[in-house]
Amino acid sequence: MSSGLYNTSMPSLVSSFIAFSALLVGLNHGAPNLVERNGCNADNALRALRATQRAPLATTFCRAYIDIPTVTVTVTATPSVALERLGRRSSVPVPDFMSQYPASRISSACSCLSLPPATTTQTVYPPKPTSFYLKAISGSHKGQYLASQLADATDSNLIYTSKIGQAVIFSIGPDDSTLQYTESDLPSGIPTVFIAYLNPGRQQEQLFFASQETLDALGPTGGYSPGFGLADDLTLMAVNGQDPQGLNPTVFETCGDLVWLGLSVGSDMGVPCEAVTFVAVAAV
Repeated sequence: MSSGLYNTSMPSLVSSFIAFSALLVGLNHGAPNLVERNGCNADNALRALRATQRAPLATTFCRAYIDIPTVTVTVTATPSVALERLGRRSSVPVPDFMSQYPASRISSACSCLSLPPATTTQTVYPPKPTSFYLKAISGSHKGQYLASQLADATDSNLIYTSKIGQAVIFSIGPDDSTLQYTESDLPSGIPTVFIAYLNPGRQQEQLFFASQETLDALGPTGGYSPGFGLADDLTLMAVNGQDPQGLNPTVFETCGDLVWLGLSVGSDMGVPCEAVTFVAVAAV
């Protein structure tokens, strides 16, 4: 029984010895090393990327070629930072000095570079309110709000108040960009929408408000309604304000404590004027 067992296992031992001997012979004759490369070896691909004269190009290329985290800074009322990962983009053009290397060596060499995350800035603006107060953020009345002052039953202009409870709640017409508010203190007692308009033909024009019926009766020679809009930072802009005589006043001014629109700071009425910027404050 023991002789049979020995005869059965002998070929296996002989085969193993022969295979081991062949491996030793192969190693002695320079057989290729099949062990996967670990770490960052200073091969020619890495040296090509690290060349001083190529550093800016190599940094940009490698960021795009491999997965590098990008820091996105979101600028809001409370700034936040988010990490955004860029997936590898195989369509990134390979520079000429790296074209002789396969993709695996390029990726390996790029991963060995010390690449700081790229930073992008994203500015997020607050949503534009549909109804708002207008607050001066420059000029002598900085920090004050605009209120209505009735001139008569059909006309009003704007004055300043430090009390938000006395301020007018404005809106911008969705169709024609008119600046408007609802006047509730009319003798009739009927709340009426008052729309901003200007007297044509003056470089500085007082900003009046009146009902649509009153504006229709004035006609284009008696008054016209400029367009208004809110910028991303919620400042009030006068746009498309060209009157029938070709003037296009866009600069907000305070002249004699009243609000005007003009081409430049100054007055043709003999009262001191100063430029002023208004920002919309959401009415809640």
